[in-house]
Amino acid sequence: MLASSAFARCLHGAGGRPAGQDKGAGNDDREFPGKGNGVVNKPETPETPEESNSDEKTNSGRHVGHKFKFDKEPRGAAGFLDDMDAQSPGKLQRIIAKSKWQGGKDELAKELEHDTDLGIDLDNEALLYQCESLASAAPTIAEAAGLEILSGVLPGDIDPASVQAFALSSRPSATRKVYLDFIGGSVTNTAWNVKYPNINIPAFSVDGDLSTFSTVDNGAIYAIWRAVSEDYAAFDVDITTIRPASFEGVHRIMIGGAGEWYSANPVGGVSYTGGFGNSYYNPGFVFAVNLGRNYPKYVWEAVSHELGHGLGLAHDTTNAGAYFEGQGDWAPIMGYSYLKAVTTFDKGEYTGATNMQDDFAVISNTLPLLPQDNNNMAAATPLTVAAATVPGSVTGTAYGIISQPDVPEFFSFTATAAGPATFSVAVVSPYGGSARSNLDVQLAVFDATGASLGALNPAGVDAIDGLGIANARLTLPAAGTYYVALTGAGAGDVKATGYSSYGSRGQFGLTVTIPTPMPSPSPSPSPSPAPAALPLARASIAMSKSCKSGQCTCSATVTVTASRSVSNLAIGGSWTTPSGTQIQTATISSRGQALFTASRQSTRTSCTFTLTTPPAGYAWDPASMMTGTLTNL
Repeated sequence: MLASSAFARCLHGAGGRPAGQDKGAGNDDREFPGKGNGVVNKPETPETPEESNSDEKTNSGRHVGHKFKFDKEPRGAAGFLDDMDAQSPGKLQRIIAKSKWQGGKDELAKELEHDTDLGIDLDNEALLYQCESLASAAPTIAEAAGLEILSGVLPGDIDPASVQAFALSSRPSATRKVYLDFIGGSVTNTAWNVKYPNINIPAFSVDGDLSTFSTVDNGAIYAIWRAVSEDYAAFDVDITTIRPASFEGVHRIMIGGAGEWYSANPVGGVSYTGGFGNSYYNPGFVFAVNLGRNYPKYVWEAVSHELGHGLGLAHDTTNAGAYFEGQGDWAPIMGYSYLKAVTTFDKGEYTGATNMQDDFAVISNTLPLLPQDNNNMAAATPLTVAAATVPGSVTGTAYGIISQPDVPEFFSFTATAAGPATFSVAVVSPYGGSARSNLDVQLAVFDATGASLGALNPAGVDAIDGLGIANARLTLPAAGTYYVALTGAGAGDVKATGYSSYGSRGQFGLTVTIPTPMPSPSPSPSPSPAPAALPLARASIAMSKSCKSGQCTCSATVTVTASRSVSNLAIGGSWTTPSGTQIQTATISSRGQALFTASRQSTRTSCTFTLTTPPAGYAWDPASMMTGTLTNL
């Protein structure tokens, strides 16, 4: 396991300005020679690493920017480290201390042998990574299908069509800053320049136009910023695209180009590990052209990965290789995370893990973890209740961040009447079919005595509500005070098919529709005549299911017959599952059928569908089949 002041070169397998802003504009003259001219000058032809570097193969000399190998050393990494101790007393100890390596020399030797992408920068006395597995597998775009939230962007908001891409800040009040630099420019006076004196990074560009940032570029920048902000939402850090007045103490990730100055082979990203905020070991680089040709999903995964190295994180590895590719819908950020919908930090809980690094513990050595003060009923935060807009209910809301595993955030509300309450929890909205939320949210409701009224975690990652909860209904038995507890949940088997609650942390928005007394009806001056009897519609229910990867979807096909056509009329029903109750409506087709589908749930459970609302102008025939059940899915 690796921590600070090491170097990572990750071959992940794209960066942006407001429309009309010149790429390369707004930079100081020393670092950005193209300032003000509206065009980023192409960098000079980079120094190309030699194809066969004798130093690299014999483990002597400098290894800046090259893999560290032991091909010619019969005693392997352990022998090399022993020789370093003998020939340069104190050097290895300085490297270990500077890198905040979490083990001793023996552990370092084992990791050097196991992870062929880990090496040593002898000039700068730092550990380094070369993540060669990542860039080569990346497809092109055509192939790739409250109080705590201070950014001004609420979790359920979709990305706007037009954005100010260079005015984004996830936590403006935080003193620790991560600057996502999509503008580009030159790099001088850093550890990188020991080997590469002329480094020029082009601006990020999806459309290939390096002169201005288009609407497409700005949209991609916004998507990347929002995803990286969610990955680090549990920490007191500002992920920003606002260029700082000074880079002192700021961790900078430059995003753009293909990294030809660094390697003739495709490279996804490079970073000194543990160099967070250290101007000598900054910036880190993400070579977006090599990431599905600037595909936002791949770029944000690479940015969070490289930032993780800067904070001291090592690769999530297995016995089979240096990168764990995930399982089910999930992959770890510090592994190979491009192809999975849900990606989070982890602590090596999957089968075959060889890196048990506690990612959040390591990161919190540099970035403070946000507290969760409202973690019990006594400390619950009251919902903000809006004025009633319809009779019979009011709406309460709250926003926040789950920052710690299995620690609930409690909220309270007062219902002035018994009746159904509706609960929704929005998480960070997906982008292009990929989840950006790290939080798989679970909700529980309690009465004033602490008795549970039910728990909800109905949606899978492939459901329309992503990892959140939409319009789940629970009945409040009486007027009084109630409590809502939100926590991060896991899914599937952490050893083989899913993930635990450990990395399920992130932003949320809670909305509760609370029952209130209905106004009394006005008295009638005289009895009203009884309405004419409605014609009858008869219904039958056919139940079915489809299962995959330990999850099942229940379906109910309702066939409706009547004295005249009922096509295009709506009917209603409800699902009862271990996850809770779901109210649905469906339209009758020309064949007289309507389809209802429940959210995915685990096998070996049950689901029941109950028919409720008849077609408009009809009553249900008493002979109708009103309920269907599937058991032991």
